[in-house]
Amino acid sequence: MLWFHCDNDTGAIANGGLAPDFEQARLQPMEDGLSLFVVPDGTVGSPFSPTPDFSLLKEHLREQINASFNQFVLPLVSDLVGQDRRYSKKEVEALVWTSGDEAAHPEKYPYMIGEATAKTAVLGRAVAVSEVHAGIMAQILQSAADPVLEGYRVAHRQAVLEAETLPAIAAAAVVDWAAILTALGS
Repeated sequence: MLWFHCDNDTGAIANGGLAPDFEQARLQPMEDGLSLFVVPDGTVGSPFSPTPDFSLLKEHLREQINASFNQFVLPLVSDLVGQDRRYSKKEVEALVWTSGDEAAHPEKYPYMIGEATAKTAVLGRAVAVSEVHAGIMAQILQSAADPVLEGYRVAHRQAVLEAETLPAIAAAAVVDWAAILTALGS
């Protein structure tokens, strides 16, 4: 691993070296006003020259942004054939549903009632239509957030590309997908 101590104000690299692991890098003596950055070996060209080449590090971090995005959204999406159509029907049901209306008008909520019935049977506990409704509404929020999440993915990748100092590159690569989604919901 490569470690660098960078100036907190300018981002300039004050010193650096090689370490077998993060713990050893962390143990390197550091002056006040500096921050530690540890990166995979081989991701910084000419690491100890006055102008290190960060292009491989940037590409590595841009791929990490994509990977973290995919990991975050994977549980929120499905690639089952016809699932988009089913999601659309469930969304319509959820948007018009009012508590208790499924008893009076079951024909209006076949997907929500079907899901509640199946979950009750499979999970071994009573699952109310209101619980299914809450899940669908959460999916609707996530669907509405997709364009914004995608925007943040692209923006962070671009920020990494445009950053010029190691601290700026590292900061640009930090994306808290859950915090973004939470902020959109409030």
